[in-house]
Amino acid sequence: MKDMQTERHLVFRETQHRFARYFLEFARQHRSDFEALDAEFGNILVAVELYLEQEHWQLLIELARTLGDYWVKRGLWDAYTRYNRILLSTGVLESNEKLKILGQLARVEEARGDYAEARSLYRQQLQIYDQSETKDRDVLIVALRELVKLATLQGDYDEAEHHLIRWLTVARDQQNAREQADILLELAALHQKKSELDKADSFCQQGFEIARRIGYQVGVVDVLRQVASIQRDKGDLQRAHQLCQAALDAALKMGDQVRASEIRDQLTALKVVMGKDVFISYSHRDRDFVERLARDLKAAGLAVWWDEWEIKVGDSIIQKVSEGIKQSAYLAAALSPHSVQSNWVQRELGSALMRQLSADRDITILPLMVSDCEVPVLLREIKWADFRQDYQAGLQELLDALIEDKG
Repeated sequence: MKDMQTERHLVFRETQHRFARYFLEFARQHRSDFEALDAEFGNILVAVELYLEQEHWQLLIELARTLGDYWVKRGLWDAYTRYNRILLSTGVLESNEKLKILGQLARVEEARGDYAEARSLYRQQLQIYDQSETKDRDVLIVALRELVKLATLQGDYDEAEHHLIRWLTVARDQQNAREQADILLELAALHQKKSELDKADSFCQQGFEIARRIGYQVGVVDVLRQVASIQRDKGDLQRAHQLCQAALDAALKMGDQVRASEIRDQLTALKVVMGKDVFISYSHRDRDFVERLARDLKAAGLAVWWDEWEIKVGDSIIQKVSEGIKQSAYLAAALSPHSVQSNWVQRELGSALMRQLSADRDITILPLMVSDCEVPVLLREIKWADFRQDYQAGLQELLDALIEDKG
């Protein structure tokens, strides 16, 4: 009786094995025929589970590899991740196979929007890569590139920089100058996001020298655009405009219409900002502050309306001030104990507020806190640029508002 049961069990197991082998072969033959796989999907899953139960790891590896594209493109991500994670946990995979599966799983998790998990998988891939005897540089570069992208998307700029520096080291070891230029540009963009503009500028200069030395004209154009963006953030709009124009000339010379179109948009945004007057409303008791502000705004490339520059002997003060407010896109109100008591400042603010409330709405009031004072009621809901403790910080706040508003 026991022998008969054993024999039946063996027959049953053999039948299972044949069933699984049949559908493994079916999947292999129809790996690109998704409709055929759809029709037999239930049986294929049974085969997969049989391999799991019987711990036929090599056959499961083959089946998972065969069905990979099908699972991913059909959106069967749970099945894809489950079986591949099981394979990773068994310890039967060679390093190269682990690297491949980890990369695939990371891409799936990224597509699903789980960036944290995707980053974790890419990190595991790097660990295995570092421990493996054979080194496939392409695997390393893909992992580093994806980690940089995902870390940047999640605002983890320190990790992004860490991986960029490693990538740059690899490019230098390989003497790949073009790749070095591209990575330096990414480092510049990263530091610009961190508002570390001097560092960003330094990386751009390094990238520019490499690109120019090897004749990498696309790199030269991209660096010029990046430096223009950095100068814009620094508030030097004139320099930003010059660099954009140089980038546009180089792009047109190459016949790169896509880049040329993007740079034209960048130039248009700069011209809009530079072409709009900033009317400064203030008390003459704050003249020293306002003179410094007017000169700094002008140096940044902005058109500035300051009464000492605009009103000449014999001019009607009321008429000139009225015209100045009408032609200006911004009214910068220097708030201090003196200005909030000034009748002239109150009139100028009133005129600007009337325009803001009109149908045109073509002026923006920008309060500047020069020294502690009681803010006028009508301005209390508007965020001000704070110059009280740090003039440069206040100036940067003001420039950021001007550039963002019209950029």
